[in-house]
Amino acid sequence: MNRTRNERKRWMKSIRLIIGLTAAAAVIMPAAGCGQWNAKRDETPLSVDDRNWKQFGVDDPRLADWTDMHDNARLETANDLELIVEKLDRVQDAVVIRTDLNAYVGVKLAAMNAGEGDEMSRDMRARIILAVKSADTMLKNVYVSSRPEVYKTIADYNRKLTNGVPGRSLVQSFNTRMRQQFPFSELGQ
Repeated sequence: MNRTRNERKRWMKSIRLIIGLTAAAAVIMPAAGCGQWNAKRDETPLSVDDRNWKQFGVDDPRLADWTDMHDNARLETANDLELIVEKLDRVQDAVVIRTDLNAYVGVKLAAMNAGEGDEMSRDMRARIILAVKSADTMLKNVYVSSRPEVYKTIADYNRKLTNGVPGRSLVQSFNTRMRQQFPFSELGQ
C-alpha cells in the first residue's frame, strides 16, 4: 500500500509540474512576441518620385517583394497573354511566360519613325503591364522588356516548353536568367 501511495504522490507531483510549466509557457509566449508589434515601421522611401510606383500599379513601394522576385517553381507558356500584348499599338510581336505569380514579357516594337527602334517608353511599359495584369489578376509582377536579348531568351524558353520539355527541368536556369535580365523591380510591378 505504501508503494502505491508513493507512486501516486510522485505521479501527482509530476502532473502539477507539467501543469505549472504549461501555465507559465502560456503566459510567457505571448509576452515574448509583443516586441515585434511595437517595432517602428520602416519609413525609408524606395523612390523619391511616388508617381513611378503608381504607374506600375504599386500604391506602396514597401509592399514590393524584393527578396524573391524570381524564385519561381513552375513555368508555362501564355499564348492568351501574348495575343493581348500583340494587340497594343507599336507591338509587332510578343512572347510571354507565366510562372507562379509572375509574367515575363519580351516584345518587338514596330518602329514609328526611321530613327526609332527598340526603345520602350515608360508609358508603353505601363500599358503592357496593365494589359497583362487585367487579363490575369492572379499575377503579382509583370516584367517587360523590348531588349532583343530578353526577347530571345524568353522566346527560347517558350519554344522549349512548347516542344514538351518539362518546366521543372527549366525553372532553375530560367530563374537565374531572369535575375540577370530584370535585377530591379522597376522593370516589373
